[in-house]
Amino acid sequence: MIAPNPLFCALPLVAALAEELAFALTADLMAEQYRKPSPALDQIAAGKAFLEKNRHPVGPHAQEVVEIAKAQGGLA
Repeated sequence: MIAPNPLFCALPLVAALAEELAFALTADLMAEQYRKPSPALDQIAAGKAFLEKNRHPVGPHAQEVVEIAKAQGGLA
C-alpha cells in the first residue's frame, strides 16, 4: 500500500485555515486597522505563498486580504 504524501494532505488544511483567518480579519482590514505590520497578516501571506508554490488553489478571502494588506502596508 502506498502511503499518502503528507504535504498533499496538508494543503487543503492550510488553505482552509488561511481562509478562516482572512475572513476573521476582513472587517478590521477594511477599517484600515492594519497600517502597521501584523503577524496575522504575515501568516496569511505566508500561507498563500506556500499554497501557490505547491500549486494549490488559494481561497478568495486570503487573496483579497493579502492584496489589501500590501496596499495598506500591513505586511512586514
